[in-house]
Amino acid sequence: MLQDDFKALLWSYGGNLGSGTGRVDPEAAKHPELFLLAASNFIALDARIANCVFNVVIEIVFTLSHQALEEKMRTNGYDARRLGVLVSVIRDELNRRGSPADAERWGVIESNLRKKLDTTKSTKPFISHLPCLPGRHDPIFLAWGFEYPGIVREPKKYLRKAV
Repeated sequence: MLQDDFKALLWSYGGNLGSGTGRVDPEAAKHPELFLLAASNFIALDARIANCVFNVVIEIVFTLSHQALEEKMRTNGYDARRLGVLVSVIRDELNRRGSPADAERWGVIESNLRKKLDTTKSTKPFISHLPCLPGRHDPIFLAWGFEYPGIVREPKKYLRKAV
């Protein structure tokens, strides 16, 4: 999938970065879990894309299925560390919205992703082209080995209004 195709997919899920010139994969448009897997490969490119993805994930949190994600993980490529961040964001949002039982189910995926990673590596910037910056970093990102100040929760900026 190309970056323009991912932006078009992001637009189809309500993201407000512009649909670009890409084409939307019809399968990924029907299955938000495929969107998560694709997002894991693109969120490191640009802070705007990352913040838009996080806002979309928070918005669609109750439409996501941990079982469907586990199934799609078997046959689709993804960045395990960045997918782990997305799963942690989902889990955190479910806890914030009062659904601890659902959050616990996502914790199983979190554990499985952690087993695939080398946890002895030092932290690195979440957005790949940015240098490591001093200051406060979000604990969700630090737990996955990334330095990042945290999610900018701005749905008015990053999400399109429902038509």
